Formats: sequence, structure tokens, C-alpha cells
Amino acid sequence: MINWVRRTATVAGWPDAHVHHEEFLAPQPGKPFAVRLAKSGLSLEVGEDESLLEAIERLGVDPPYLCRGGACGQCETDVLESDGTFIHRDHWLEDGEKSSGKKIMPCVSRFDGKILVLDR
Repeated sequence: MINWVRRTATVAGWPDAHVHHEEFLAPQPGKPFAVRLAKSGLSLEVGEDESLLEAIERLGVDPPYLCRGGACGQCETDVLESDGTFIHRDHWLEDGEKSSGKKIMPCVSRFDGKILVLDR
């Protein structure tokens, strides 16, 4: 239904910036990965059935979030270091931001690699 509304708005000439939508989905599973949080000095492993945001919260760090669906931008996090591939599943970051490797949306996105250091 969301896709139908978005297509209909596009056909009607509405700019994308004027069509707001949200998706409420459970985090998609993936391979576990290790993360280091630079500001808090903590290291963690994100399990296959939890989001990066949930794993950060599990350690007692309270990052900002709102939708938990990759659409609102509240949990946008700076990446300080990485050696691997980002699996961006958000609707917030622009393509250039995604390909830069400098940002991640921890509520829905994952990482496949050796090193991921976040500014948290």
C-alpha cells in the first residue's frame, strides 16, 4: 500500500520531499559483526537477529532514535573507521552518503567486515 501511495503521488506530480512515509519492520537478520564505540570505549558484537541499535542499547548506551525503520534520520551515526561492506537498508541517507562509508543508520543497516568504529 505504501508503494501504491508513493507511485500515485509521483504520477500526480508531487515532489518526493512532500510525500512522507514510514515503514515499521523488524530488523533483517544477517551475519554477526563486531563494533567499537569510540566515545564510550565499548566493544560489542551485533547478533544475527538484532539491529546495531539494539546491540548498542544492550550495552547501556542510549543513542537517539525515533522510528527504528531507517526513515526519520534520528539515529544517523558517523563512522570513524571501517574495513568492510555496509549493508544500507535505510530510506534516509542519500546514495552519496551511503557510498562514502562515513554514515550508518544503526536501526536497520548492517556491516560485513573486520573493523567498524562508530562515533558513539
